[in-house]
Order: sequence, then structure tokens, then C-alpha cells
Amino acid sequence: MEKIFLIKSVEELDNIVDLLLSLNLKKPVVLLYGEIGAGKTEFVRRFCLKQGFKNVSSPTFNIHHLYETKNMIINHIDFYRIKRVEHIKELDIYDIFEKGDITFIEWPELLEKDFLNGYDTIKINISIENDIRKVRVEW
Repeated sequence: MEKIFLIKSVEELDNIVDLLLSLNLKKPVVLLYGEIGAGKTEFVRRFCLKQGFKNVSSPTFNIHHLYETKNMIINHIDFYRIKRVEHIKELDIYDIFEKGDITFIEWPELLEKDFLNGYDTIKINISIENDIRKVRVEW
């Protein structure tokens, strides 16, 4: 399925958060696509905020952040600096997926489809045109 949102304010990202939560998927992996500054980290921040977690930052340098709230464990991964598939394999990605209730991955282009077998996958593509973000969600 697919749904498109036109986002004019940060608060409107909550509509997409609500959609994700309504899907009731088990340990979904959310793939976030978009240019630098498109709002990938901000979307994760809005998701975490709705779960009661306030200190969300980009994991570009750490590669992986783990956010624990009362209700869930959220993985936030950023593959921006990862240049080879071998580096992804070194992260023990399946262990990360299994320890969280939901995993967000920024810059997932290097992920091979084999990595995601057996996991519910949601693709979110964010583009900007005239200060409006077009967000395509596919599941």
C-alpha cells in the first residue's frame, strides 16, 4: 500500500507517525530515503517524542542510537558514512533488529534485500519542493 503526505510544518509529521503506529507491525524496519536536510532525523525525532523520548539526534557519527521509552525500544541507524555492504554485516544488524520494537534506517541504499527477509518493511521517501515536503510511505 502507499500513502502520500504533503507536509508544511514539523507537527504535521505526527500524521505519518500515527499511520505507522496504526499498522501494528511486529518489529518493522523503516527505511528513510531523502537528501541531506529532507527531514529523516526530524521524522524519527517526532516518532520518539510521541513515545515520550525527547533527546533524539542524528546517529551519523555513531551509526546507531538506541532509544528506550516506557512502551518500546527504538533503533535509529544512519548508514550515511557506510560505503560497503561488508560494514553493514559487521554491525550484527539482525541483533539490532531483534532487540528493538521498531528500527529506523537513514540512507538504507546499501542494504541488500536479503538483509530484510522476514521483516515487515516500510519505505518512507521525503522530497522537498517549494518548502513543502512530499512524503511517500509504502508498506
